[in-house]
Amino acid sequence: MKKYLVLIISAALTLNGCMMMGMGGMEHDSPSNHGTQQSRSVEAQNNDVKAILTVPTLAMGKESEIVVNVYDRHGMDLSGAQITLQFDAEQNMKDHQNHGSSGGKELAVVETSKKGTYSLKRRFEDHGSIRITALISRSENSDPLVLAMTTEVTHIKEGHDGRSMTPMIILGVAVMAVMMVFMIGRNYN
Repeated sequence: MKKYLVLIISAALTLNGCMMMGMGGMEHDSPSNHGTQQSRSVEAQNNDVKAILTVPTLAMGKESEIVVNVYDRHGMDLSGAQITLQFDAEQNMKDHQNHGSSGGKELAVVETSKKGTYSLKRRFEDHGSIRITALISRSENSDPLVLAMTTEVTHIKEGHDGRSMTPMIILGVAVMAVMMVFMIGRNYN
């Protein structure tokens, strides 16, 4: 009888240890685990245009929507603005610090169905610091309003090589239940 008890306890502890080690590997290096905010905004204004650049939390390999809201000098939504977003990775930022636009990827932003709201969906393939610069013009001949923000693209670590821990958890619970039934039954005999 003691052999069975020792065998059940060792199996349960082994499985429990495997489950606990596995659970530790399920952590993701993501903003939700660090308690940071979901998006950040920056705004700027010149004589003709006011704009707000909103950037969500960026994660490597995940598509994110970057939004620019544009208003005229009276605070009314402004349709028809020309907007480009420029993305400069950390190494480009260091090379061209304090020189404004540094020649990173530049993409045109399209107006959504909501007047004055422009967005661009983008997937980031690398993690690290990135500077996002929005250039907003009311017409082709006007000087652009420039908004810039430096943010992080986080790296999401895959836990368990993409495998689910559910079967191991169920097995661990089952072994624990059998062990408890065995111990309770033993106490009543």
